[in-house]
Amino acid sequence: MLPANTSVFGCDDTTFHQDLGSKADFWDKRLRPYLEKEKGWVAEDMQFFSNMMEFVPVSLSDPSTLRALDARIRQSSEGRAKDHRVFYLALPSFLFASAVEAIKLNCWSQTGACRVIVEKPFGKNGAEAKELSDKLSRHLSEPETFRIDHYLAKTLVLNLLTLRFANRELGSLFHQYHIANVRITFKETIGVVGRAGYFDSYGIIRDIMQNHLMQVLALVAMEAPASLGAEDVRDEKVKVLKQIRPIDPANCVIGQYDGYQDDPDIKRINDEKGHPSRCPTFAVAVLYLDNERWSGVPFILKAGKALETPFTIVRLQFKKAPPNSLFGEQPQNELVIRIQPNEAIYYKMLAKLPGLTQSAKDVKQTVLDLDLKKRFELRRTPEAYEKHGGGSTT
Repeated sequence: MLPANTSVFGCDDTTFHQDLGSKADFWDKRLRPYLEKEKGWVAEDMQFFSNMMEFVPVSLSDPSTLRALDARIRQSSEGRAKDHRVFYLALPSFLFASAVEAIKLNCWSQTGACRVIVEKPFGKNGAEAKELSDKLSRHLSEPETFRIDHYLAKTLVLNLLTLRFANRELGSLFHQYHIANVRITFKETIGVVGRAGYFDSYGIIRDIMQNHLMQVLALVAMEAPASLGAEDVRDEKVKVLKQIRPIDPANCVIGQYDGYQDDPDIKRINDEKGHPSRCPTFAVAVLYLDNERWSGVPFILKAGKALETPFTIVRLQFKKAPPNSLFGEQPQNELVIRIQPNEAIYYKMLAKLPGLTQSAKDVKQTVLDLDLKKRFELRRTPEAYEKHGGGSTT
């Protein structure tokens, strides 16, 4: 999907990653093994992408390497009227400000537009996030700054606004009159797998809950925006965040999976700290919104690593029928949005059991579902990082 005149420059500090010394190293060790896992690729696609790739060693502490990158980009853009550049900072957040300053001084386009993309976690707390924003704003205008959460580009997350506001009969169910609780659950089977240094300093709450899951919560709970424009959607999401009641520690549980302390990198970190890591790898928090729509409805956020099965699911559980209702004691109905894997929306509802011997009260919970791959005959759904900027949930 990339325009043919796009150039992609992979940059890394080779003193930090000594196995990278050339484009061949970058392609074979960082890209190709993962690209080949994708379904549906053909050799021509791989070659097309490889041809637009380059590798340039860069050290943020050495301005000459950034000037060399600038020269290489200018060489690549010769003959073009504009030299537009997008810098994606795959860096720890504490390096964002110094990286932007170095790029602005040594590698900024003189003829085209520049954009800088930073991803979560954006600092460790509100004060750090504000300080980081202030530092970035010294060098970048707001239209030049893109703070992204790739979860917003997941197919079923993009579908949340459609589900609620394009289907009015379903949207009316998103209300405390009908909903008993909302559960947003993220599970991974992997542990820290080589990311111990990063993960142990942030933990599952900062890594997953306060960004990915809170974004999903905001989309589930928000009122209809004035339009599908990014700023109108953002404004409604901000209202939701402001209405969340301060979280009671009594409504939270944290934990750590067995074997976390045995990871060699965690052992090294423990030795440096002088005590066992207290980093949470599992957390549950119950949130309440103080507004008319969601009054009294618990939003249960759950995230964990090294669990039994990988998935991200939003589950809206409807209220139980009153005692002595027509069909007696029955399971609660649920609307389920499976964000990953195998994206789907399905409704768990009651249906009468078929058969000559079944009575009128013989009912069982069954599923009314939308399976995206079956319904739309998709070869594959795009990963969130692939999604273009045309979405409105940024």
